[in-house]
Amino acid sequence: MPSLVLRFERDEIPTTFQYGVMVEMWDKVVGSGSCGSKRRKYHAEFTEAERKIISSWHAKFRKWHLVSGLPDHVYFRKTGTVDLLRRAIHFFATMEVIR
Repeated sequence: MPSLVLRFERDEIPTTFQYGVMVEMWDKVVGSGSCGSKRRKYHAEFTEAERKIISSWHAKFRKWHLVSGLPDHVYFRKTGTVDLLRRAIHFFATMEVIR
């Protein structure tokens, strides 16, 4: 049975995912520098399974943003992952406003 795989090219990645927002805000929301209210909102917004996916993608985003740069292309086997990451990036962007 064929399955759907989404492929994003190097120039599509930054326009689809503003991953720098997640990288820059990670410590303020989830990491060691986070305050309780932001962390509680993060845990309320995303399930444990979603947080695990977000965390694994955060590691990739961090590597792209700070170390290696963007890959030539990225594949997504589950289309729901794209929606989850976009929702997570939006969440991290709104946390910047709350302070």
